[in-house]
Amino acid sequence: MLANSHLEADDAEYERFECEFYTFDGNPIPLPDELHIHTRSGLVTRVKQCVIKTKSLVKSLITLRVMRRQSSETARHMSQHNDNAIDLTAGRVGLGARASEASERLVARLQMFFNNPAEEAFAAFQKARNALDFVQRTSERNGKAMARSLNHEDDMARLSSQEIESMNVVREADDYQDPGDWELSSGGLPCLSRSRARQFATSPRKRRHDAKMPLHHLMIGTWTPPGAIFTVAFDDEKLELKLVKRTEIPHDEPISWMAFDHAKKNLYGSAMKKWSSFAVKSPTEIVHEASHAMGGDPQANSSETNTRAIFLLPAKQPPYAVYCNPFYKHAGYGNVFSVSGSGALASNIQNYPYQENTGIHGMVFDPTETYLYSADLTANKLWVHRKVPGRADGQVELVGSVDAPAPGDHPRWVAMHPTGNYLYALMEAGNRLCEYVIDPATRLPVYTHHSFPLIPPGVATHDAQTGKGLYRSDVCSLTRSGRYLFATARANSFDLTGYVAAFRLRDCGSVEAQLLLHPTPTSGGHSNAVAPCDWSDEWLAITDDQEGWVEMYRWKDEYLSRVARVRIPEPGFGMNAIWYD
Repeated sequence: MLANSHLEADDAEYERFECEFYTFDGNPIPLPDELHIHTRSGLVTRVKQCVIKTKSLVKSLITLRVMRRQSSETARHMSQHNDNAIDLTAGRVGLGARASEASERLVARLQMFFNNPAEEAFAAFQKARNALDFVQRTSERNGKAMARSLNHEDDMARLSSQEIESMNVVREADDYQDPGDWELSSGGLPCLSRSRARQFATSPRKRRHDAKMPLHHLMIGTWTPPGAIFTVAFDDEKLELKLVKRTEIPHDEPISWMAFDHAKKNLYGSAMKKWSSFAVKSPTEIVHEASHAMGGDPQANSSETNTRAIFLLPAKQPPYAVYCNPFYKHAGYGNVFSVSGSGALASNIQNYPYQENTGIHGMVFDPTETYLYSADLTANKLWVHRKVPGRADGQVELVGSVDAPAPGDHPRWVAMHPTGNYLYALMEAGNRLCEYVIDPATRLPVYTHHSFPLIPPGVATHDAQTGKGLYRSDVCSLTRSGRYLFATARANSFDLTGYVAAFRLRDCGSVEAQLLLHPTPTSGGHSNAVAPCDWSDEWLAITDDQEGWVEMYRWKDEYLSRVARVRIPEPGFGMNAIWYD
């Protein structure tokens, strides 16, 4: 049992903890009971703060720390009498330890939420929510049991669900996970956009019970002029796909590959001879802001060369540079662009060399965004670069390269497992997926000699008379959980179909099994690009420019089924799809 003096000492510990929590760089940071959110229109909405009862929660966690010490003392006392009691109490000590560790993580994450720039605060908010979930489970399930066993009714009351009501508010905020629902406040905190703030203010409880948003928007470009961005809407309840907007963009800048920035407020495009950027204000309001020439070889931008802007990769971490790859001839340089405060492409800050015959078609960062992996289709190798240590602008330097396993592989695409342990390289001409493990010392990919077919075994892959390839594999992408990977292949003739493959991955990242290899409705044309949604493993889109289809597939219980499709008969339509919401 703890004496009153111990409880008083613990209160003092709580006060120190509270002070530590609220202090950042020596300046006190008060937490208001309610947060005033100011939108651009001047609307002021009083929104419940996700940690309204942080003080009560933290105090409850301190109580867990006390009980952890108390359990330890009780264990030592009981060890003289009963070994079974030792095991029971030691288990409770472990529970208290986990809750204590969770409290420390919680403090760090909430400090991030209240002090980081808005673009980082939203991610920190999500992490804090996960930490609070763990704390609630530990407190309610284990804390009460510990308190009961020690006859500490006051502490048990502290650990009641009422003391951590803030969890309800945190869960309520789950309705607003889309970064597009947030904007920057004058104080640097993430704020709900005007429309979402009004909705939250008028019916917050209704939103909690109607959290599912059945309508999702995707954006798609074209291979050929005239330039346009197409917004389609997918209803995951009615299972319908519809075209909702055709946004005209510069005529000679069709986007064959597009990607969002980290906040989905900007869209970047590989646009023939240009790298372009657009402000995305809503699914139907997309505004062209900038276009930049390709960097590196001066001949790349000539109208007499076939060099084309083919791929770009926006960084998800500051300084949010955009990494771009020309293709075909005169494509031996990677282009790095800085972005403006609003996220628009600003200037070409680096043109780093590969080799003369390079043709990079896909890149991926490791999870830390330190190392950059590039698939060189024409030079038949994989490259590794890293961000230059000490530089804050995102420029890179060479680490090394490795040749593809076979001379005729021609790596076109790469994907990285969330652990950073495994890299998957899709071979365009080899029509297979090759698995690599990352050497922790050199950061170079090492081929594991495990490869998987992207064309069914037994199907002819080359023309018997000309020897030309009949198929060329396209892209690969992981699902949200990192548990599955999808890859596609295209046919070089409209008389043949492309294919989509699915793989189950182990927790470490290695490929556990190839689950399916299904034909797609058409050859895929230039595309047949697969795009899993970024909030669950359930939905994935596949586009083709043979006939201009966007198709939606459901992945459930490791079965793939098409649930919706829409055809958009526009010139060159059907490049990669990106999920806006």
